Amino acid sequence: MSASNVEFGDINDTRVLGLVDECAAKFDFSFSSLLDGGSSDRPAVDWFKRYKRSAEPRDYAAVEVDPVKVETLQKRGLKIFTDIWDVKQPSDLTLALEVIEHIPAE
Repeated sequence: MSASNVEFGDINDTRVLGLVDECAAKFDFSFSSLLDGGSSDRPAVDWFKRYKRSAEPRDYAAVEVDPVKVETLQKRGLKIFTDIWDVKQPSDLTLALEVIEHIPAE
């Protein structure tokens, strides 16, 4: 099934993060690391820092390929990868909130 055959309706960052929280609460999960795939202009680092189920030490890393966005994220002092294959450390939680629009329909 391609992305063009799926109705996403009102799926948005807030709803997805709510589902993450619901599952984490149900299974009593906590997260000390987050890999944010395709973070774009809205990295999840701020959410992760204040998220009640994140635990110290919080480790945030993002994967972003747009050079302008990479520079902006690096100016914030964030750990950025430009290639997913360069990520070697595991993460407790991986998000890809800004990616679906880049996946070809076929």
